[in-house]
Amino acid sequence: MTGSASAPGWIANLSQTEEERRRGFASPIGRSGAAEEVAAAAAFLASDNTSFVTGHTLVVDAGNCLVEGLSGYELFGEG
Repeated sequence: MTGSASAPGWIANLSQTEEERRRGFASPIGRSGAAEEVAAAAAFLASDNTSFVTGHTLVVDAGNCLVEGLSGYELFGEG
């Protein structure tokens, strides 16, 4: 038995707030994710292709974890 998890970022859905949508646009790929993209990552973790992967958290956030917490200046050259 293996145990891994996915950690989704900003996901577009009917309950997404304007602030969450704005933060999705600020991610490195410039949009919120789709539920299907997170589902694909979860399906991968549940597949036989990960028989040697355990104890891992797969971050599915379009690179947001790389820039989260940076100021506007650091991201866009403005304060």
